[in-house]
Amino acid sequence: MENAAVLEAFKKFDKDGDGSITRDELGNVLRTLDPEEWTEQELDRLLGRVDANGDGKLQVEEFLRWIFAEDGQFGEFGNTFQSIIIQGSSRDDLNGEYIQQDDFYGGRPVFYNAEKGKYLFFNRKHQRWQIFVRTSWKASARLYTKRAPHLASEELAWHVYTGGKFVEEPSMAAVLAPSDESDEQKCAKAAEAVYIKTRWSNVTGGYVKTEKTNYDRPAYYNEEGNTWLLYDGRARTTEVFSPELTDWKGSTTAVRVDPKRREADYSQGGWIDDAFPHTQESIGNSRQCEWVRARDLAEKPALFDDIEPADVCQGALGDCWLIAAIAGAAEFPNFFRDHLFETKEINEDGKYRIRLYDWIKKKWTVIEIDDYIPCKPRKWYEPVASTIFSEVCNEQLYVVLMEKAFAKFAGSYQALNGGFSFLAWMAMTGETDVIGWWRQRHQPKWDVTGSRGLIVRAGCDLQSEKLGRLSYGAVFEEVEKFGYRIHFKKLEGEGPEEGWLSCYIGGYQVAKCRSPAEWKQMEVNYAREKISFGTLRTSSVQDRKDREGMWKKMQEYDRANFLMGASIHTDRHEREHRREDGLVEAHAYSVIHAAELNGVQLICCRNPWGNKMEWNGPWCDQSDEWSAHPEIAEALGVDEKADGLFWMDWESFEQTFTMVEICPKAMPAERASFHK
Repeated sequence: MENAAVLEAFKKFDKDGDGSITRDELGNVLRTLDPEEWTEQELDRLLGRVDANGDGKLQVEEFLRWIFAEDGQFGEFGNTFQSIIIQGSSRDDLNGEYIQQDDFYGGRPVFYNAEKGKYLFFNRKHQRWQIFVRTSWKASARLYTKRAPHLASEELAWHVYTGGKFVEEPSMAAVLAPSDESDEQKCAKAAEAVYIKTRWSNVTGGYVKTEKTNYDRPAYYNEEGNTWLLYDGRARTTEVFSPELTDWKGSTTAVRVDPKRREADYSQGGWIDDAFPHTQESIGNSRQCEWVRARDLAEKPALFDDIEPADVCQGALGDCWLIAAIAGAAEFPNFFRDHLFETKEINEDGKYRIRLYDWIKKKWTVIEIDDYIPCKPRKWYEPVASTIFSEVCNEQLYVVLMEKAFAKFAGSYQALNGGFSFLAWMAMTGETDVIGWWRQRHQPKWDVTGSRGLIVRAGCDLQSEKLGRLSYGAVFEEVEKFGYRIHFKKLEGEGPEEGWLSCYIGGYQVAKCRSPAEWKQMEVNYAREKISFGTLRTSSVQDRKDREGMWKKMQEYDRANFLMGASIHTDRHEREHRREDGLVEAHAYSVIHAAELNGVQLICCRNPWGNKMEWNGPWCDQSDEWSAHPEIAEALGVDEKADGLFWMDWESFEQTFTMVEICPKAMPAERASFHK
């Protein structure tokens, strides 16, 4: 009788009656019960745990096991992370073990091969599994099947990108990795030492395996920092026994190293620029460093390759304005090669010539630099030297050389600590009539547009105490806003006087701002006597725009191929500060696109840190809005990779960002479609 009732429930989920429950069918029912809890990510997590046969759907047996699971467990389903071995590919960089991560793409689990730096993931749009250096629409190999790759029919073949095209490889296969090793054997095979690199100096360092264990995994100790690296069995985000085998997300990396390794000898020689010596004078402070040739900072160095904004990642220097400017210019991939670098390829002698515009002398000048880059003094655990400032990404050297040219132009690296993107673009393009827009302070008022009203909670957390419901048509004043969540005070209508609510639910807007901000274009006065990227004054107001007027200006700038940037002013923090919505105050962003589709106004930005520190509000990478509006996602070619690129709605942008910088120079080519 009980099973009959459950089967009836199964039929309610299975709307098309094909005998299985798709992800969309599952989501439609669960969101009816609780739209705030069942986000896209939670649906992926649930389906990943109970989908035993790996077809991306729930069959009757899987549904029954889920319904009758006790204490949140799923019996033999979903309790362990699987590993898939890719073998037989003609490209060895694709072969190896891919370990399941606590992450999803296309509604299916993501697998990661730490040794080769490759991901195995599902492309929902094209119904295929792919291998690539990141989760993306791009692929180095692909297999067309809806089932898990190791369960695919033998008649289906992998296709591998070789020689400029995809070639069928019948010998390539995906198999489930055996799991018959004991925990003791897995511990013994774990790395003897690992190098953890993060943005936090008290965590970064070399960790050596000890005889101790934690949750049956080896415990690692960093003697230099008196820090332990331990496995947390409660989190269940990975089950690996060796730290370097998991994807650490964000800017953190783990590399297996030899605890007895000695530092590698780096090549010296080449041309030395006496005008910008390898001393603290060029650094601009007393920071200790060693100068390493740029070509030794990459395994297969290239001056340029396939230039894209993801090549550009900021280091320890506070020059996000410059890195954002370089990333913005990298949207036009041939710009650096054709217009700034007189040296077109790697110079064995290490001498590079880069053109920059000197607005004091009102003419272009050539900056000659050597290829020695300031690096942190190396430790025993560092495989290669780590740059102090911008990083070498994707094996390309043009970014660190551009930064060095700017440092010499300004007098030192320290002179780049704080500045404005449009002044960097002035030096890159020769355009001196730069434009600056500043948003005026205001306290927005909102209308509740959700037909059922909005649930009000005591805190920003969705699990905080429920205070009641704010009625449809109610008016409230915003106290503060972080992503989806708004702290408010009621002005009109029924419901709690104060609390937190969501402005989007299930991919649809349920609260509308009725009092947009005002933007002012100010006359920009920059340094006229000495090159300085941090000196700027504003004087008279040249133009004013409301939200719609400013949106039209952003679209105009985008269509004209102008370089665009934005930042968030801070009163409380002198240095960069991360907000609850994932954005960073006192930090510069590149603005990539302003697009309007089906009445939805969206703006695309990039964080120069190039990691997962992105906007987490409406229209962010993992948001429900893309599923609710698939036609917009397809038109924009939205990608969920964690590269610092993100979309947000214009309403949120103009309520959050306080300054927009424009270089009104029509770039020589259209933006490349890196975001598609």
